[in-house]
Amino acid sequence: MVIYILTALSVLIFGCAEKTKEVNKNIPPPPSKTEIEKPVVLLKPQTKPIILKKKPTLKKYDIFKGKFFTFSANEAPLSTVLYAISKDTNLNIIISPQVDKNITITANFNKTPLKYALDIIMKLTGLYYETVGNTIIIKELQTKTFKIPFIYTASNYRASLGGDVLGTALTMGMTTGGSGGRVRTSIGGASSSNLTGGYSLEYQTPEESADFYSVVEKNIKSLLSQKGKYVFNKTSGILIITDRKQNIDLVSKYIKKLKKELQKQVLIEARIIEVQLSDEYQFGVDWSILIEDILKTGANLTISQTLALNSGAGAISIQGSNFNTLINALKKVGEVKTLANPRIRVLNGQSALISTGKIVPFWEKQIQTIATQYVTQQVSFIRSSVLDGILLGVTVHIDENKNITMNIIPVSSRLEGVKQLKQDNQVVAEAPIVNIKETGTIIKAKDGDMIIIGGLISEDVQKLDEMVPKLSSLKYVGGLFRQKIRKKVKKELIIFLKPKIVGF
Repeated sequence: MVIYILTALSVLIFGCAEKTKEVNKNIPPPPSKTEIEKPVVLLKPQTKPIILKKKPTLKKYDIFKGKFFTFSANEAPLSTVLYAISKDTNLNIIISPQVDKNITITANFNKTPLKYALDIIMKLTGLYYETVGNTIIIKELQTKTFKIPFIYTASNYRASLGGDVLGTALTMGMTTGGSGGRVRTSIGGASSSNLTGGYSLEYQTPEESADFYSVVEKNIKSLLSQKGKYVFNKTSGILIITDRKQNIDLVSKYIKKLKKELQKQVLIEARIIEVQLSDEYQFGVDWSILIEDILKTGANLTISQTLALNSGAGAISIQGSNFNTLINALKKVGEVKTLANPRIRVLNGQSALISTGKIVPFWEKQIQTIATQYVTQQVSFIRSSVLDGILLGVTVHIDENKNITMNIIPVSSRLEGVKQLKQDNQVVAEAPIVNIKETGTIIKAKDGDMIIIGGLISEDVQKLDEMVPKLSSLKYVGGLFRQKIRKKVKKELIIFLKPKIVGF
């Protein structure tokens, strides 16, 4: 019995030892030192790209799809025709109380698409319809909202050239209309001892056409029926109209055409050049000679002026040329100096103003007599200013054929001195002595043409020092070999304009 138990225990212990060995075989060996010293690299979790699912779009329900209408009648009332449509197409039809249901219709529809047939009926009767679900609503009046993109401002244009050449009041006048120009002339005077003479030219827009929105409002009123109503917010440019459909369509066509015209712009590139004329060209630039040089560059010339080319005045339109070609040609006439190189965009029908120079202030003394118990005088000084430089005004209009009509007014003013008014040896007022040269022209050009305006000639006096080299620098006797001279120099102001249509 004892022997049996020992044998069993030995077998059990031996079996456990064998099992332990088998288990240890499955345990991996300890890592080496090199493996322990390796840095641990953390990998970022990979993110899958997010796929955005499109929102399901609901198709607009078309109540006219697959529906046809067959009907024949002679002078049938409108209500009869509409009820026939409802019966034939299984659609609901509601007629507004304002609609005259007794309007007669003579028509013959044979399997005609319902929408086409209904549009014809509405056009014949001057009515309007809307669809709500499975229902057609017949109305007499339609309401529609329009947006007119324009800045609410009154743009006045006025240019005045010339005046009373003898400094007296004009006694006679003549006015010409049409393009907005006004010409005034006068000869004679109040008495035989007085002599007056004057000539002036004025360009100005009529007051009633200066306000853009007032003109638009007036035109819209003429397109509405007696039942038509509108609300026009000029600040935001929002127009709401309620009227018959045919009148709404007329207003819609008018505003569409108006927006197309308003979107047209003209980019004006200008070069204001001053040429110091050489002795050969003291009477101004002879364009007949320069044109030969310009033609050699391959440019096409279109001349628009009333004066001869060799007169140095007028306006010339050139096709296919650029600024550099013209400036290089002018260098043969004399020394060329660029005074300004502006670029400006102008809306169709609007005016632009370009000026360069300096503003010189002056003060004018005013005395106001106040008659009370004691007569007193109130003295005040009013500040005024004069531009010593160049002023260029341009008004553009674009037609459907891309022709550009430009009204151009260049004015050159040069301050030559100051006239002082003294009282008790004190200066109480100052007045400028200004040399003014101005002209005005209306010219028609094509897109990209070059317009040249010349003939504004002025005369300056330059102080020069003439000296004999080396001898003029000698001590004591150097003054014998140098002298100061005054030389008259003629300069011509030439303006280049290149209009280019933008947003046509």
